[in-house]
Amino acid sequence: MDEIHRANKRRSELYEQIEYPLLDLGFRRDDCIGIISSAGLPVPPKSSCFFCPFKTVDAWRAQRRNEPELFIKSVQLEVELNKRRAALGRDSAYLTRYGIPLADAIPEEAVGREEPNDDPGCDSGWCMT
Repeated sequence: MDEIHRANKRRSELYEQIEYPLLDLGFRRDDCIGIISSAGLPVPPKSSCFFCPFKTVDAWRAQRRNEPELFIKSVQLEVELNKRRAALGRDSAYLTRYGIPLADAIPEEAVGREEPNDDPGCDSGWCMT
């Protein structure tokens, strides 16, 4: 129910039947966490796209340190994005707030400098990738 605004039955094709069982049950995120915890299972973290431009600097550092393959994909995606933008005569766009390439904004030597992570994950759902 926390994200009921993301439910959209208009996207269904004639051969599809879109269902939202957790919404039908009236569940909120906390209800799901309670069910998972009571089953003795680890509660998964909130998710977001690996290349999300709304990541905090600490989240980018953590990705570079803990998921280097995804960090490399993020860098490659940003490079490809900017190649295509340049071909269209557009300015560069970057995945961090610094306005410089991701690999420069989050250098390898900065990976160890981490502040407490207050990043709650993605709740907006605006990109809907």
